[in-house]
Amino acid sequence: MVKQTDKKVIGASWPVVGHAAQIKQLRQAVKESAWAHAYIFAGSEGCGRYLVARQFAQALLCTRENEDIPCGRCATCLQMQRSGHPDCLTLSPQEESEVIKITQVREAIAFCATRPYGGSHKVVLVRDADALTPEAQNAFLKTLEEPPAYVVIVLIVTHPERLLETITSRCQLLQFHGISEADTCSYLDTHNISKPEQELLQLFYGGQIGRMMTAVSTAGAIANLGSFIEQQIRLLAASSAERLLWVQDQGKIDMPYMNTFLSLSEALWSLSVKIEALGRTMYTQPALAAFLETIRTMPLKERAAYSSRLADVRLRLKAGSNYQLHLENLVLHLS
Repeated sequence: MVKQTDKKVIGASWPVVGHAAQIKQLRQAVKESAWAHAYIFAGSEGCGRYLVARQFAQALLCTRENEDIPCGRCATCLQMQRSGHPDCLTLSPQEESEVIKITQVREAIAFCATRPYGGSHKVVLVRDADALTPEAQNAFLKTLEEPPAYVVIVLIVTHPERLLETITSRCQLLQFHGISEADTCSYLDTHNISKPEQELLQLFYGGQIGRMMTAVSTAGAIANLGSFIEQQIRLLAASSAERLLWVQDQGKIDMPYMNTFLSLSEALWSLSVKIEALGRTMYTQPALAAFLETIRTMPLKERAAYSSRLADVRLRLKAGSNYQLHLENLVLHLS
């Protein structure tokens, strides 16, 4: 039983923005040695699920056993903070692949079958676990059902419905939500991000704290968001012929960049609908204010439809379709 004094601080001392309730539950499980053998961390992309999973793994592996806050000083903690630990395995879709294959799951099964290298636990973190193929999920079943006592498995998913019911029934579900605007603003304030720049980050990433942290730590990333909006304004003002020439130029750009471009475009147009619906029309960031003014007379229904088209093209790009044809159709539908 956790003492009353402990309850006041649990959930407050992991270096993660938000998710206090989920962190409290995990910290209490570590403190009482009462964790589940397998978890599903479900939530939107970039909301912080993996950051929480890494902290949970570090708390389990820290040499100060049953301490819910990793010490940050032992060899295990230092390894986790630098590059990783031999008792913590992370699976994710391989490069140029959208799935986690059965060969990767077999690697995880073999990892679980051997005793811990340095401590008393082993942890498997599966990023984008909804990308596990059906064969890979079936191969994982026995390990999830009867893992060795020293193993903890965390499946990190965006779409839990894509997991087999036989998988979900063997795991404890923790649902994660986007970080509140107040929490993200507090985080950005600590990094001396100006209010106009915060508006851009909130617009594009909302509660996706992982993507926001990447943008904050990447030189020029926030300025590039402003340049991206300016490019959208130029496309709106361009003739059909100029738009088609722009599409041809995109054929020279790599696929990761195009996927990012489509994702940001989808976010911009989708949120332009929400902004107007909420009556939030005053922005200090020049490019954002100019974009909203440019599309001021465009009906919300058309904006929403264009955002849906962007999402469709992005999915076709992932599926290996000839995206250039779809992109041409997309830009020609701009009002």
